Amino acid sequence: RENPVAAGGRRGRRPLVAGIVATTGFAFTAGGALALRQAQTLPAFAGSMRPVSLSLVFLLGIALGVLSLAPLLGSRRRRDAESRRELERLAQVARTDDLTGLKNYRGFHEDLTEEIAHRNRTGQCFTLLMIDLDGLKRVNDTEGHQAGDRRIRAAADCLRSTLEGVEHAYRIGGDEYTVILRGARAWAALSLAQELQSEAARCGVSLTVGIAESLETESRDTIIRRADLALYEAKRTRSRTAVYSPTLELQRETNDEVDVDEHHHKILAGALARAVDAKDAGTRNHCETVAELCVLIGTSLGLSPERLGRLRLAGLLHDVGKIGIADAILQKPDVLGQEEREIMRTHPWIGYTIVSAAELEDEAEWVLHHHERFDGTGYPHGLEGSAIPLESRIILVADSFEAMTGSRPYRDPFPQHDALSELAAHAGTQFDPRCVAALQEALQVSSLPVTCPDDELAARRRRREEVVPWSPRPPVTALIPVPSHAGS
Repeated sequence: RENPVAAGGRRGRRPLVAGIVATTGFAFTAGGALALRQAQTLPAFAGSMRPVSLSLVFLLGIALGVLSLAPLLGSRRRRDAESRRELERLAQVARTDDLTGLKNYRGFHEDLTEEIAHRNRTGQCFTLLMIDLDGLKRVNDTEGHQAGDRRIRAAADCLRSTLEGVEHAYRIGGDEYTVILRGARAWAALSLAQELQSEAARCGVSLTVGIAESLETESRDTIIRRADLALYEAKRTRSRTAVYSPTLELQRETNDEVDVDEHHHKILAGALARAVDAKDAGTRNHCETVAELCVLIGTSLGLSPERLGRLRLAGLLHDVGKIGIADAILQKPDVLGQEEREIMRTHPWIGYTIVSAAELEDEAEWVLHHHERFDGTGYPHGLEGSAIPLESRIILVADSFEAMTGSRPYRDPFPQHDALSELAAHAGTQFDPRCVAALQEALQVSSLPVTCPDDELAARRRRREEVVPWSPRPPVTALIPVPSHAGS
């Protein structure tokens, strides 16, 4: 490698040499011009000097002058280029976090401002992820700041390995990171958050994520505040991820009057959901994902913030009844037999009993009916159409979509478009067409053709002899009734 002192000395001598050459050239030029002028005015002088010699002196001076200007101009260009590179380096240093190599707080706000300007020009949405590194203070206090720094770098490495590029990943505080996803809706951010958390678990760290999408003309402060609210909700309820919805604004406005029982219900629901996901093979984060999808669908349908909050809770608890199902059935990789299917169909009743025991009557009803089909061939009561609670219809669409797009040990996940096509193909029979269309809108997917065979549906209704009456509060002793007409 070149010695910088010697290189600097050479760079410093170059302008000096070029100046000497330039001075010599200008002297020759001036001397030649003066000699030519005297040759023209003084005959005696003209006789003593040959015109050819005078011309050569003049041309030599011009040549030396030109040759001397080239190094001077080249040196100037080099200095300008070096100055630009140094300024760019300093600007990059000012936007980079020293510990992780990610962009820092300043870089985040500059890029977010640019992203908002791009959204305003093009109408393209984007989503902001607010990420918190869990337990950093405890690690700093018990193991020292060097151990904390290792966890900070590990979280940054998880971002690098999960994202295709880190140009929009930032560390904005001690344990806080952000990611900007251009052109992505909340579902894409939710999928990325789950991949990030899986990678973080392999690296021995834990991350909590709040998600907010920008679809209209939200200001920078509004977007950040919404992502913060989602992150706070995830931390408060001890969930891994939360997506912003208007219900979080309502909770913030009434923060001083939060019902302690409601808070405990959310914490308990999150714990039960994680227990179910751990019990059911291959369904990591399934319940939390379904809960967030329910909120996205409900928001598209225009549900009130208070109703969205309760829908989120029901989505989180929709499979809690699987706690009462044997592991051998839940974790069986093959197709279930007839008896096993009948046992599996009891989990809505078990879930109803568990949720109603927490005095969540409406949520319990929605959990009970989340396997009812729109054409009336579902279970446990064979309700059809509008007789099925709207929240139950939403949960069914969210549950089915996540089941198709989520990873399972026995199959690869469906691409998003294929899963939506499958939902659209069964809209009107298995699924409520409104809920399918709302999910398409929430994922910002152009409408797929939704089939709704009215003639076939009417024929099925005529063939039905009766609808089993539903009792809103079944006795605990009737925990596992299996109707003889239960559909698939």
